[in-house]
Amino acid sequence: MRYLLLIAFALGSFKSFASHIVGGEMVYDYLGNDSFKVRMQYYVDCVNGIPGAIADDKYAYISILNSDTFVTQAVVRRSMPIRLNETNYTCVTSYGNVCVDMYLYDTFFVLPPIKGGYDVVFQRCCRNGTILNIQGPDSTGATYTAHIPEMNSTITHNSNPRFNKLPPNYLCLNEVLYFDHSATDPDGDSLFYRLHTPFDGGTSLSPRPKTPTKYSEVIWRKGYSDSVPIIVKDSIFLNEHNGRLVLTPRILGQFVFGIAVEEYRNDSLISTTYRDYQFNVVRCNNTIGADFYAPNPWCSKRVLLESFVSNGTNYKWYVDSVILTNQWSYLHQFPDTGRYNVKLVVFDGNCKDSVTKTVRIVSDSFSLGIDSFESCKQGMVEFETKFINDAVYDWQINGDWQLVDRNHVVHQPANAGWHWVKLEFLDCYMFDSFYVTDISPALGIDIPPLICSDSLRLDLSKGKFDNYNLDAPNATVYRDNYLAPIIVFKDTGTYYFSIDYNIKNCISFLFEQIRYLEEGSLKNFETELCKNDSLTIIATYFENATYNWLNRPT
Repeated sequence: MRYLLLIAFALGSFKSFASHIVGGEMVYDYLGNDSFKVRMQYYVDCVNGIPGAIADDKYAYISILNSDTFVTQAVVRRSMPIRLNETNYTCVTSYGNVCVDMYLYDTFFVLPPIKGGYDVVFQRCCRNGTILNIQGPDSTGATYTAHIPEMNSTITHNSNPRFNKLPPNYLCLNEVLYFDHSATDPDGDSLFYRLHTPFDGGTSLSPRPKTPTKYSEVIWRKGYSDSVPIIVKDSIFLNEHNGRLVLTPRILGQFVFGIAVEEYRNDSLISTTYRDYQFNVVRCNNTIGADFYAPNPWCSKRVLLESFVSNGTNYKWYVDSVILTNQWSYLHQFPDTGRYNVKLVVFDGNCKDSVTKTVRIVSDSFSLGIDSFESCKQGMVEFETKFINDAVYDWQINGDWQLVDRNHVVHQPANAGWHWVKLEFLDCYMFDSFYVTDISPALGIDIPPLICSDSLRLDLSKGKFDNYNLDAPNATVYRDNYLAPIIVFKDTGTYYFSIDYNIKNCISFLFEQIRYLEEGSLKNFETELCKNDSLTIIATYFENATYNWLNRPT
């Protein structure tokens, strides 16, 4: 288990427990005669860090351990703050509230050869409470350490690798970061790079302990790890041979980030140097911005390409990779209908921005895809144009119509005959027409209201329909002949029956009442009248009947 001595110069106080640590790393150089120069680079938050906590770090205890055993320590005074302005971006400006100061702590140790070598360690609590990727950041500290290998006949000296560049103050949201995280080794040893989980150190209850304390790795929150310390687009790439780091942050916030460089000599690992740092992902503004209006679609082959650019001084237009002009806007003649990739590149000194859009040139004619349409009287015609799926049309149709969506129309022709459609789109006026044929179904029969037979045969041979359905409750239907069905009545009385018949999607209905009366069922009656008397006879028995009155004197 590792131990270290926590830095503590002033008396412990509440202000010592403050979220101000941004990161740090430990570097040493072998000077000969068992002497080593040790430098700690210590990064603090100079905008959100509490001044009192930063002041407490005027002195630091840098300790030397041999495995778990405390060996010695030095009380080291820091340098003046060095304000970092490492942006790593040439053409963006940050509007995040980010400020980082670096302090240097230099000291010297004489360390005779010892089995297992030495560890140089420094510990402090606490980190920024707004860090997103570790648990309990405002009560989690940090440990910066480097290993001095055992000096023997194989390893007679060693200076550990040191990173060539300071880390950037901030990362830009949704912007690709290309960062050279390489290191240089004074001894020419082989170096390999990897992401690693940073170490904790100290607690909120003991941010500056006077005795060595154990330390371990910080605990990641769910969804984060040493290989995914920041939520990025695609993945984080770190070249293990040259330290080249590539990532594109996808969310805003503060994130603990660890890089380790391993030092190999004669194919054996002799030391590992760690950089523990807090990456701040903020929104950034491009110093220049390329944009232009791209009509999509457009009904003319002549298109005005007009740029909307901030801070640009030079322009290049490309159509399908062919350079056209360096003007900020111009009128371009496209050769034919179709889709064209138009790219605008804007320059301002060494900064540039580009944007690519699709310009679609379409014809000024269209077709509904139908030449004629069969419809019932008062029926509906449905059609849609697929000429330009994402266009917005102004429809004009003779007859009643309803717009379902911008490409889909339901039309109700007032009558059969020719019907026209006009679509207005941008500068295009497009027409098409179709012919409506009346296909309303018909039975071609007349139903008598009164019959004197117990059956009725329907002659449907003159009708116009595809099929029909005959329903006669309380009667029997025989379909020995499909076009001449027979309805058989059980007894005299009133019967109801219905027929629904159709052509394609056109449906009609017939609902009829019929009276069945047996022939000869009228009753005779006799009466005697005086001369000049009158007799009134009222026939009310048979509804819808037509009577022929006969006066036959005896």
